[in-house]
Amino acid sequence: WGSFTYPSAIVTGDLLGRGRVNVMRVLGAERVIDWNALAEAPDPTAFRVEVQRMVERVRTSVIDIRRLLDWAETRPLIDATRIAMVGFSQSTLQAEAVMASDVRLAAAILVMGVAHPHRIVATCSGWPAIVRNAVLPRFGWTSEEFADNLAPLMRSIDVAHLGSRLDP
Repeated sequence: WGSFTYPSAIVTGDLLGRGRVNVMRVLGAERVIDWNALAEAPDPTAFRVEVQRMVERVRTSVIDIRRLLDWAETRPLIDATRIAMVGFSQSTLQAEAVMASDVRLAAAILVMGVAHPHRIVATCSGWPAIVRNAVLPRFGWTSEEFADNLAPLMRSIDVAHLGSRLDP
């Protein structure tokens, strides 16, 4: 899940080209982060509700991925000790959370992922900037107030607070 399928298609193709690797690309029909809903929130309360919905979608997708690991372990052609994930941009939220919460994942490749997602939304270009440019003047917030409002809402999906299982 993310804004673009191109990176996952390239990584998938590269991995398959190496042989002796099975790849499952998991794509959702809907975006986990509804950037338009965030940008269009009429007031801070509605904005916080949209952020909470986003966080819940991230958490739900982590549960779904862990269920996918359950399924993968039952497949005779899958070596359950060698399962890895690739997270690109927005999907690193899920990959990091699975790494932090499930010992069955042997490795992860995180591209453009980082802890403190509230800082990402408060500073990055692209969709985060569109949201910022829409809501800051409407709510009368500074960039720092924007980040401060996001931080507690996003804490449960912030890898910096997900435990010590992750090896930097």
